[in-house]
Amino acid sequence: KGVDGFRLDAAAWIYGGNGWKIDSANYTKTKKWWKEFADDMYSHKAGTYLIGEVYTDLQYSEEFYETGIEAFTFSGNAWAKEAIERKNGERLSKELAAHQQKVRERNPNGIEANFISNHDTGRYAMSPGGNKEQLMFANAYNALAPGDSYIYYGDELGLKGSGGQWADHSYRTPMPFNSGKTNGNNYCGQNLSSSTLSGKTADGDKNDSSSLYNHLAKAIKYKNEHLGLYNGTASIYNTSNSAVGGLKMDGEEGDYLVVFNASDAEQTITLEEGAKLGIDLSTNGQVSLDGTSLTIPKLSIAVFEL
Repeated sequence: KGVDGFRLDAAAWIYGGNGWKIDSANYTKTKKWWKEFADDMYSHKAGTYLIGEVYTDLQYSEEFYETGIEAFTFSGNAWAKEAIERKNGERLSKELAAHQQKVRERNPNGIEANFISNHDTGRYAMSPGGNKEQLMFANAYNALAPGDSYIYYGDELGLKGSGGQWADHSYRTPMPFNSGKTNGNNYCGQNLSSSTLSGKTADGDKNDSSSLYNHLAKAIKYKNEHLGLYNGTASIYNTSNSAVGGLKMDGEEGDYLVVFNASDAEQTITLEEGAKLGIDLSTNGQVSLDGTSLTIPKLSIAVFEL
């Protein structure tokens, strides 16, 4: 039929389980079932894309890679929130590197699957704070994290939910493309509004060079043009400053250093010799590189080519 792949819902629960709880015996059978499924899919069409929803403890989504299928990193949005709340970018880079290592132990060809919002976990724009700088930081982090980056529709606009008894409904508000194509009337029996960070629709944000939309688009474009950020091997770069995380990515297409300043103040760190600025995703001002001394504004991300 020409289908390229599938998102596999509730993939951890083919066998047994007590609510969201997983037991090892049933999970072993579940993984075997998906391995047979994936092998058959790949035999019919090379390059078939498969990803599973393993909405439970991170260790189980990492184990899921044994099947040959990707699994969403459900902890990723919490990592971003905690980095901002604790003003600690170092922990963020450590979580990303450790997760990749565990994924590749299960499957050397495994690719991480990042996101910051979905219909179960909620919309990132509704997080405490949720201001423009925080949303720019979180979305750029999602785009530049190792592996695939998933964008829940509207994240690029800072789309918020509408409330209501069932939160799932709230998170599925209509996509505000423009005023002529946005109508929340009669959705699941509710009138759900679509409120964005800027108050504009998508076409309005697209034409605003300072918007969250264009900040994220810039990050995505850079990653697509520098695949070492996608499939390179991640390791920690010691910045000697817990506010600033450093993540090295060593790939066949090039080596990179991603710097995350998750704090609410400008920070200065030392880079290795020869680092060249690749992209500046500052939210307030711009980065400054004087020899090996890097000054990076608050809640900002920069990528350096090594």
